[in-house]
Amino acid sequence: MAAINRLNSYGVYVGLYSSFNFLTQNLVLRSIPDYVPLWVAQYAKVNQLKSWYPRKQIPCWQYSDKGKIGKFQVDLNIWY
Repeated sequence: MAAINRLNSYGVYVGLYSSFNFLTQNLVLRSIPDYVPLWVAQYAKVNQLKSWYPRKQIPCWQYSDKGKIGKFQVDLNIWY
């Protein structure tokens, strides 16, 4: 948190990007302040993190890695 707070103090706003499993099994999400945005990768039909932690700032959900732009495979995201 010290690094995030330091960057925020310089006007550089950052968040955390990770998979659903890593966020829920390796971090204590209740200890991360609600002002820190979370970008969760969970290849599923729903964003479980958003329903489990409704007070958290979760502006983006990466729901697939099967998108296509031309011949390139890309990640698919929903921004709220």
